[in-house]
Amino acid sequence: MFDLLAKGRGTAYIQDKLYISPHTVKSHTYKIYRKLGVSSREELLTLVENAPIGDDGDGAETI
Repeated sequence: MFDLLAKGRGTAYIQDKLYISPHTVKSHTYKIYRKLGVSSREELLTLVENAPIGDDGDGAETI
């Protein structure tokens, strides 16, 4: 679900793609926002755009 949010997909698209209810999409979205410290889709997209490419946290860059 994070991948779809990070691509800017909306609730309706996500629920259809993953076969889940709108409430489930909203619930997961809220939890993702809370864990990442953002409060909107715009903030999430900015966070994703500014994230280092290929950084998986072990110090080695991946492609």
